[in-house]
Amino acid sequence: MKQFILVLLALMTAGLLAAQTPPAATVITGNLELKDGRFYLKSGTTVFYIRGLEQHSGSIAGLQNGASVTLEGTVSSREGMTEKVFFPAKLTLNGKVYDISPPQGAGGENRTGNPPAGRYAPPR
Repeated sequence: MKQFILVLLALMTAGLLAAQTPPAATVITGNLELKDGRFYLKSGTTVFYIRGLEQHSGSIAGLQNGASVTLEGTVSSREGMTEKVFFPAKLTLNGKVYDISPPQGAGGENRTGNPPAGRYAPPR
């Protein structure tokens, strides 16, 4: 019985540690498309909604519709959505790299790894 409990605790601990692994960084490249005040990027056949990028359009020169960019960040998707949601951390525009990751605790994914719902949810 004692061994069973120890094995069970070891498995639970391993599961918790595996659940805390951050999502792998993804790099996408393409031209930005501004639609309804939000930036989208088509990479291959996949359309990504670039969450929060519009807030940087006034502070990063050249960040506009049609700009060729490379983004590094994480991807999330929900069933029934036509595009995937991309949470950018780095933006490369005209050879210059910008750190655009949100401050800790601000927006982004919640504890379950899903994008927020409600007023912060991407358009459907």
